[in-house]
Amino acid sequence: MDQEREQELLERVKRGELKLINPKYDFIFKDLFGNENNIEEVSAFLKSILDIPAEEYGQITFLPTATRKRRKDEKQGIVDIRLKTKMGKIVNIEVQVLDRIGFEKRVLFYNAKMMTGQISAGEDYSKINKTISIIITTDFEILKDVNAKNYWHTFHFCDKNKGVVFSDLQEIHTIELRKAPNPLEVMKEQPWVAFFKAQEGEEFMAIAEQSVELKKTVVKLAELSEEEWRQVEAEYEEKVRRDKVAREEFERLERENWERDKQQAEQRKREIEEAEQKSEQRKREIEEAEQKIKLDQQEFEQNQQKFEQAKLILAKKLLHVVDPKTIADTIGLPVELIEKLKTE
Repeated sequence: MDQEREQELLERVKRGELKLINPKYDFIFKDLFGNENNIEEVSAFLKSILDIPAEEYGQITFLPTATRKRRKDEKQGIVDIRLKTKMGKIVNIEVQVLDRIGFEKRVLFYNAKMMTGQISAGEDYSKINKTISIIITTDFEILKDVNAKNYWHTFHFCDKNKGVVFSDLQEIHTIELRKAPNPLEVMKEQPWVAFFKAQEGEEFMAIAEQSVELKKTVVKLAELSEEEWRQVEAEYEEKVRRDKVAREEFERLERENWERDKQQAEQRKREIEEAEQKSEQRKREIEEAEQKIKLDQQEFEQNQQKFEQAKLILAKKLLHVVDPKTIADTIGLPVELIEKLKTE
């Protein structure tokens, strides 16, 4: 593309006449980086991410995006871009807009498939070359419990306590755009992250002005964005994304409401059970109190009977020395009863 054409495209973007399609959509991402015409762009991107010798980029071969299957019932992995470097390293580059259940396991599965697909039965394991996955997420975070400032992580198989690397044959990079600073700020440390973070034409123009390397990619994006069918496809992708985000948000709220209702029901159940336990305890306390009153009443009646008997015995003894009226007044028994005791 000549300079005049490049300038024309950039001016149209600057004036707002040409809306750039989000480069994170699968079909645009593949058009920008996924074929032999984009070797320069994909090499520049990889150099900004990977720590591998420069000669590795001397010969980049694009591979089928579907991983190898050995059986009909074997699960197949399909990635955005898969390529091989000069020394045989296999690189998977994938942009993921929306979260998926088990996404981390999916990343590990695809990386493992790239490794196992390198040899067939009977072949020597020494033929296996390093596999690298570069995962760019846009609308969700893979590492939800990790410091939000760390948007870029590199993973290897290593001893988590001592940091000793077991093998460097597998490498996974995660770039979480939601955690990255705004494009102009992140541009200082990682221009390619700024490119994928950008949303508006002004941001892409600022990136193009600061980086000759990225200017070519912005121009290529502008050229792709000119085609009407791609704009229609982008609108459809955006609608699908928004619908899924809305659906997931609705499902999340439903889960939260269900969980809240469940917690409230469980709390109410506990309160009822506690109230029933208190009621049973109170009932037992009342029954025990009634039983004690009954026993005390029986004891009182028994003691009253013994007291009355004792008074009769005393009255009989006093009759030999004291007259009946005096005994009755002193002990508290009727005179008639004292008189009757005298005749017995």
